Amino acid sequence: MLIYREGHFLNSITALLGKIRMRLWWREVLKSATTGMMVGLVAATILSLMRWVIFRSVPGMEWTLPLLAAAVAAIWATGRKVTLQDAAKWIDHHYGMKDRALTALTFVQTAENDSAASDANLNVAEQLQVRDAIMHCRKIRPAECLPVISPSPFRESLLVLYLLIAAGLVYWGGSPRSAKASAYPAASGDQVALLRSTVLEEFKQLASEDTGTDLEPVAEKLETLLGELETEVNDQADWFAKLSEIEETLQEAEESLQISAEDEAVTEALADALSDTSATEPAAEAFREQDYEKAADALENAAEQSLQPAEKKSLAEKLKALEQEFAQQQSNSLQQASEELREGLEQQDPGKTESAMKKMASASRQQAAKQQQAAAMAAQMEQVAAAKNQGNGNRPGDSTDKSDRSSTMWGRGTAGDPDKGPETAMQSERRKEELTVSVGEGASVTEKVRGTADQELATREYAEQFQRFQQQAEAVLEREDLPVGHRRTIQDYFRRIRPTTEDSP
Repeated sequence: MLIYREGHFLNSITALLGKIRMRLWWREVLKSATTGMMVGLVAATILSLMRWVIFRSVPGMEWTLPLLAAAVAAIWATGRKVTLQDAAKWIDHHYGMKDRALTALTFVQTAENDSAASDANLNVAEQLQVRDAIMHCRKIRPAECLPVISPSPFRESLLVLYLLIAAGLVYWGGSPRSAKASAYPAASGDQVALLRSTVLEEFKQLASEDTGTDLEPVAEKLETLLGELETEVNDQADWFAKLSEIEETLQEAEESLQISAEDEAVTEALADALSDTSATEPAAEAFREQDYEKAADALENAAEQSLQPAEKKSLAEKLKALEQEFAQQQSNSLQQASEELREGLEQQDPGKTESAMKKMASASRQQAAKQQQAAAMAAQMEQVAAAKNQGNGNRPGDSTDKSDRSSTMWGRGTAGDPDKGPETAMQSERRKEELTVSVGEGASVTEKVRGTADQELATREYAEQFQRFQQQAEAVLEREDLPVGHRRTIQDYFRRIRPTTEDSP
């Protein structure tokens, strides 16, 4: 007779069904994760199509939705409870045992939970059925009975599709991100501070000088643009746009300080008029060289000297001819001073003549100050161009390979590991041949060649080619209105390839 002892059958059948229950739990978790991935993949596809159609940009963070949905579904599935009854039902269904395992489990659990029957024995039929179920359960192979990952072509195909799309994004566009310009450069804060301390401060100092040109509004505009550059710019495209606007502002201010062609013609005619007298000849030479500071000094010296009557008459006639020649155009400060000088010479008034020459010297100094301001603004534009170049070079990258296709992640690849791979055998045996005769033995032929060494010819030809191409480049720079950055690049190139004294023979 089979006698039931408390806990014996329960422990046995629980241990056998526990393996199947654990596999059922893992299967539910994986099934939920794959289902969540399918839902996330569909949502990511819809969002990506909407982004492409509406915003014309590459897919972004929506391609993380499948992974996020899979993680949420898996976490939810871990909280679901899988019982021993579920495992028994699966065994009965898989092996066609007609509820043997489930019935035996029910008998044992009922006897265990019923306190009144806890000390009583199961009847013979129940004991036989429990023993039969345990015997069959011991023959079960869990991996064969319940594979954790069941074959599902639909889910597998979706998973492969997701992996292919993700790999394509990594290859063609790098990590998912918008086609919008890359983020605000990391070093831009330092660049703004540098522009404030150099460009803005220098421009304010230039605006405070008396040159006849009001630069205060330009200084206020520059300060406003630098403030917007520091607070309102969020991406690289806006950064470069603001810097370009600053460049345009400086360029407009520089153009307003440039001497016009009409003023240059007046200055040239004034130089011709002043060249006939010994006292004003140094000023005339300075005007021809456009050295207005030197011309102002020469005019102040000439104001203290007395002119001969013939020189006064000749100078007055030439100044009058200058007035008639440029009578149709608006007179500048130099023309007004020359008119006053002509009147003083004609009236034989030394005081008026001296005052007119000093006014002409003052006007010349204003022109010299404008020249200095224009040169300073050109240097400031170069600083702004350097800031743009630095911001454009702040992209991370460690690749030296040439790329033949466009990408939003250029420069992020690597050039490989040079330390990997087989090393070159430096101790390999090499074929050696040695001469067996002594020096001076046997027939010999001596040939002497006289002429210029190849190195000297090459150096000379290189210097000639450099001179020719440098002259062509300088002619282009003088004739064409190229951006400041292009000019600096061309000048740096010729400075680097310039022949040195070490190259000469």
